[in-house]
Amino acid sequence: MKRKIDHCIFSVLIIIAFFGLSCQKDEVPATWNISGKVVMTDAQVPEIKTPLEGVKIYLLRGTFSFDVTFAGFIKNDILDSVITDADGFYSIYGLEPDGYVVLPNDTSTNYRFDWSESPDSPWIDANSSQEKYEINFSVPESVMENFW
Repeated sequence: MKRKIDHCIFSVLIIIAFFGLSCQKDEVPATWNISGKVVMTDAQVPEIKTPLEGVKIYLLRGTFSFDVTFAGFIKNDILDSVITDADGFYSIYGLEPDGYVVLPNDTSTNYRFDWSESPDSPWIDANSSQEKYEINFSVPESVMENFW
């Protein structure tokens, strides 16, 4: 009788172990999201910030090259690009954890973008455990000099 009970207990344990293994969640790899805003700072009142629409934001490899003769990024280093919307916002979602650089470029105006007030740096370390990045850029309003 004891042997029959031991066999039943063993069978129940096997079933529980099998059920526990089959119900485990598959690990979903972490993905990174990068978003931010691009604004122009008023020359007279720096607190006034105007969203910039149509600025191209590049996602580059962590170690990118710049082609001086072409005056742009080397195409193999460009992983993605997005355009800011009417509110100056951009976002890039679902990135594999890696080293990246996020840089704006607007060849029509030659803006000098600044990210010193951004919560996160445009250089993203491949070893970072952070999954969401907010990278904002600002540019000073260009002011025409008074020649009078």
